[in-house]
Amino acid sequence: MVIKQLLKDQTHYKKRNTPMKQLFTFLAAVLLTATTYAQVESPSQKETLSTVGLKTGVYILKVQAENIVFTKKLVIE
Repeated sequence: MVIKQLLKDQTHYKKRNTPMKQLFTFLAAVLLTATTYAQVESPSQKETLSTVGLKTGVYILKVQAENIVFTKKLVIE
């Protein structure tokens, strides 16, 4: 997974195969779990995770695909 850009209302990343996305509060409470079942033919395809409606704070984005786990700290201002 590659985080392309962090924006105020959304995060963009390249997706491969069938990633599972989770968004946690900094205290590890799960806010969102989503799985993309469609097969991705090109690793350059992107998916957007909306952060609209999240309160100001620090979150952890976790994306799993095959044997790769990617985590990224998100700061919502």
